[in-house]
Amino acid sequence: MEYVLKENTRSRSIRVRVNTRGEVEVSVPPRTPKNTINSFLEQSQEWIHRMRARIQRNSVEEDMILHEGQLRKIQISTTQSERVLLTNNTISIRPTTYNAESVTRALLTWQKARAEEALTHLVSQCAKKTGVTILKLRFLEQKTRWGSCTSDLHVQLNWLLIRATQEVQRYVVIHELAHTVHHDHSKSFWQYVARFDPQYAENRKWLQRNATQMHHVPQLKNIFEVQKDVEKII
Repeated sequence: MEYVLKENTRSRSIRVRVNTRGEVEVSVPPRTPKNTINSFLEQSQEWIHRMRARIQRNSVEEDMILHEGQLRKIQISTTQSERVLLTNNTISIRPTTYNAESVTRALLTWQKARAEEALTHLVSQCAKKTGVTILKLRFLEQKTRWGSCTSDLHVQLNWLLIRATQEVQRYVVIHELAHTVHHDHSKSFWQYVARFDPQYAENRKWLQRNATQMHHVPQLKNIFEVQKDVEKII
């Protein structure tokens, strides 16, 4: 079995870990005999195979997230200057601490900020096009609603809409602005929506199909190395 060997002067036990690429790394105290290391790896083979299988099985699902209608792969960076960087189909994150919770927090904070910026601009565009005046705009995270509009011209949008395509985002905004004119979902309401979004039916179906994925929060456990400690003093 191929592995990378590292000596750790502060360690008193042998440690093996499997990184997200399936590579095996062994950390040992200084002057650990080679036959001791080989014996330890032989005893750990079943665990190593199990961890490799788990990483291969789950990494596609657990390290990806929807952003602007596309599944983006989440990666960790320790060298980039930006906290979060979007490049092509990858979201690269430099966490404050090296754990899944820190990465998730940075990711969601970044997505929410992007949502507020993009949707504020979109509401302004759509309000101008429809001739509707909005007095207040708020962003929330809700499980069952993508947006709402009150009689006093206050609009609330679910910031998770940043995970939808721009066309779907626009549909939701038009939908809520339409409620300033029609306070129900009558035929007149949908005619009004279609006037500004002729493809609203397709956009609505996209939202229904992808609702679960849009609410998904990746666990990100497989981005980090899975490790097994063995309490064997040398």
